[in-house]
Amino acid sequence: MKLYLSSYQYGNEFPKYVEMVGKGAKIAVIANSRDSFDETRKNARTKECLDYLDSIGLCAEALDLRDYFHDNLALETELAKMNGVWLLGGNAFVLRKAFRQAGLDTLLPKLIRTNQLVYGGFSAAGCVLGPSLHGVELVDEEHLDCEPYQDETVWEGLGLLDYAFVPHYKSDHPESANIDKYVAYLQQNNMPYEALHDGEVIIIDSKAE
Repeated sequence: MKLYLSSYQYGNEFPKYVEMVGKGAKIAVIANSRDSFDETRKNARTKECLDYLDSIGLCAEALDLRDYFHDNLALETELAKMNGVWLLGGNAFVLRKAFRQAGLDTLLPKLIRTNQLVYGGFSAAGCVLGPSLHGVELVDEEHLDCEPYQDETVWEGLGLLDYAFVPHYKSDHPESANIDKYVAYLQQNNMPYEALHDGEVIIIDSKAE
């Protein structure tokens, strides 16, 4: 299992992600956590990410999970061409819904655990990998009218981490005050977590299961 999870943006150890995927690797950039944001803003950040990854020797292309909500098998074919994924931060609930509707609940853990795909990203990208999203509503809005997403909130995480991933902790970030509330919630409910300051990352680089 190969994970590179940053609190914000690329983090202080990004060369490790490049090492894990390999120079010239094909990277799918996924920005669906921003589907509830202004489209112009989302597209600008996606292009910025694509340009940066290309500039450091990776071969990056955008992949919109919404295109596969009604054709999950096509997404499996597309991901088989990739060496890694990079996910932008945004709303964790929107991203989690995108995973479910695109058929990634089963597919993504299989690809990651067998080291067929390196998973990287920041903020929401890490939040969806824990056991649960309970408490994340203190930071992200869980009820959003966002087409073509289903209304029902998905509270279960993918379970690739056995603890909650908590970004922006005690950082110069607009969400940091609410992150303190999230940490308090996790402590009160005896839920394990790892809290990261912006710049910090969690790296897991292990053999295939």
